Amino acid sequence: LADRVGLPPMLLLTGSADQIVPCEQTSRFAEVAQDAGNEVAHLIFEGAVHGGGGVNSAAGRAAALAFLRHHGLIDSPVADDDTRDAIGGAMRAFSLEPVEYEPVQFQPALDGRSTLHLKPLDSDSTDRERSGLGGGEL
Repeated sequence: LADRVGLPPMLLLTGSADQIVPCEQTSRFAEVAQDAGNEVAHLIFEGAVHGGGGVNSAAGRAAALAFLRHHGLIDSPVADDDTRDAIGGAMRAFSLEPVEYEPVQFQPALDGRSTLHLKPLDSDSTDRERSGLGGGEL
């Protein structure tokens, strides 16, 4: 599938320590799809397990929103307490605290065929992610 031309634009959010879908597998898919000329942006959250990082962090959510805006799927900013924000709502409902990663200025027009690595803001975050205690597993 990855080598097909004309796939829709994709934003892949991956934990480097994902124990369900190995990061290497997602990275290979992204590379093959990019080589076929597809727009595939890949953000790797260092130390994050399956469900960690990604949209459960401010950096991942900002990247996802930028991607959706760039492709005309949303047109207005989404506030953290917006009831239409399902991820934020689930995190609030379960009292989950996100593990935060370094901010990234993800720009779909520039980074649409890139792989970006994001590092946790502190080493304690990585330890919580690896042990499954770091919020972000829904």
